Amino acid sequence: MNMFFYTVLRKKLILDSLKVILTKYRSAREMYNVIKPAQWQDEKERFSYSHFNRYLKGEIPIPDTKEDVFIRFLHNNFNLALDLVEPNIDIDLHSTPIQIDISRLLSYPDLVNLLTFHVINQDHLKGKFDIILTHSEAIPLAVSFSQSLQIPWVSVTFRSPPVHSSKIQQVPYSIDQELIATAYFYNDQSLLNKEVLVITDYIRRGGFLDILFRVAEDNNSSVQFLFAVIGIGRAYRRFNDELEGNMRVVHLV
Repeated sequence: MNMFFYTVLRKKLILDSLKVILTKYRSAREMYNVIKPAQWQDEKERFSYSHFNRYLKGEIPIPDTKEDVFIRFLHNNFNLALDLVEPNIDIDLHSTPIQIDISRLLSYPDLVNLLTFHVINQDHLKGKFDIILTHSEAIPLAVSFSQSLQIPWVSVTFRSPPVHSSKIQQVPYSIDQELIATAYFYNDQSLLNKEVLVITDYIRRGGFLDILFRVAEDNNSSVQFLFAVIGIGRAYRRFNDELEGNMRVVHLV
């Protein structure tokens, strides 16, 4: 991703985030008055309400010198779960097991990119990983993180993919010491000796995540961070302990 494209994308994501936050205020003026006293740190960061209104309308781009003002404001006011995730997922708590559908979230690239943008910034993830490891259901998330972090991604699936056998590794895996499954790992990118970012859609019991961690371990790589949109019950705590807190679960059920 060249620097010009990244700059344009960054400004768009900041603007999209401001528009989401704007729904919490009665008017753009009220939002401006909240930003103004708390966020300006020096003269170059100042801007008038007229300019702020034109930023929101897309009439003029947000200047480079003002971006940090809005990033600080968004870090303090942008709630990933309430503002982005909850309106775009369906959870049925009365089903056994709990039923979750995040296809609506994953089917809108702009929403996924917005989620990715804030996770990367809030958790300071840039420059920390060599590769992303994911599974087939979370590929839209992995692609977005891959583009933003400018690192490759690889995927694991339980279904044998329709590709030549030389393109995959087969990893036998025991679940609950009874069910034996096989994970198929796309190996177009080498995982050897890498710092790994694991991306998943949700954590239920951890079976599939255990496979991802095993794939990393078998390739002499280490999982440095785990991102999940949803965590169900207490399963996420095991990974949180294992990773010493280096994980982000946006929404807990």
